[in-house]
Amino acid sequence: MQPYRCFQTRTERMAGDRNRFFLDGRSAMLILCLAGQMILTLPIMAGAFDSSHTVIRSDSTPLKPDLEKGRFGSGKLYFDDPVDLAADEDDKVYILDAGNYRIQVMSDKGRYLGEWGSKGDDDGNFDEPVALAISRKSDFLVVLDKGTYRLHKFELDGTFLLSFGQEGSRKGMLKEPVDVTVDALDYIYILDRDRGAVLKFHKSGAFIEEWGEKGRPVERLEDPVSIAYSDELTGYIYVLDAGKMALLKYQLDGSFKEVINLVPDVFEEGIKPLKVEASKENEVYILDGLNGKLIKIYDGQIVVLQVSSDQLTIDEPSGMAIDEENNVYISDLDKNRILRFQMELN
Repeated sequence: MQPYRCFQTRTERMAGDRNRFFLDGRSAMLILCLAGQMILTLPIMAGAFDSSHTVIRSDSTPLKPDLEKGRFGSGKLYFDDPVDLAADEDDKVYILDAGNYRIQVMSDKGRYLGEWGSKGDDDGNFDEPVALAISRKSDFLVVLDKGTYRLHKFELDGTFLLSFGQEGSRKGMLKEPVDVTVDALDYIYILDRDRGAVLKFHKSGAFIEEWGEKGRPVERLEDPVSIAYSDELTGYIYVLDAGKMALLKYQLDGSFKEVINLVPDVFEEGIKPLKVEASKENEVYILDGLNGKLIKIYDGQIVVLQVSSDQLTIDEPSGMAIDEENNVYISDLDKNRILRFQMELN
């Protein structure tokens, strides 16, 4: 849509009397034009951004990891594109090793505990896995496969339970699945980037409902890239939107709650939002892929942390997980490694 052309060009003004606007029907047209602009802007302005959060910058001294594991390869705790992570209530870390088509399990001490998975498009196999999540009660783990438009459900020892999902543009189908989360009642939420939709499934795989659509109005999604569950109060779903450069908050039935703007207060130099996760204390973390930053949102505050430096650069961050001790794990695709940062120090 072309913007309203409310003012005359220089040539048009010169054709009038001493650069004044025409006083005939043009004045009425100008008023209507300005009113039209206001109408177009209202859906974006009305309640668009929550300004109640205080921004605290703590990124002058980069955080140093207290654990680093991995290098390129196919052996134990070697990786080929560790795209995502999850941690259970025993602080075991599950790593989605996409290039090796497997899940690797690591202790909080960095010790190899096991693995499962293989390449394929059958139930329980991986074609193009992109995300994983663990239930709040650590009952099961789910892996989202973009290549087959399916979600695979496993016990935490790797025992396959079930698969579900179908490619398509209709309600309940997947067009571009990019992320997954699980709430406290074990309902599974899949984020579809192409459709701008959140799909809700029962743990049995039965489709429940979906919400969302593409658009600029505040409650809609422009370019959603990640989803997370936080069990504050009755529970909320957070969607990270790279198009809006914002974090959108919804109730579990899809009702819009609020939006938290990430620019310009948080990232004056730009942002590439990648991943959102919530801790058991309901602190929300956002991983940025452009500046090596980590955003922590809690108690009305936004804390900006630096997690890379000249000595330690996270070249291509991808996955993020938070354990019971509030440690944040980040995967680096370029260097095929896992880094852990202690958040209780901040």
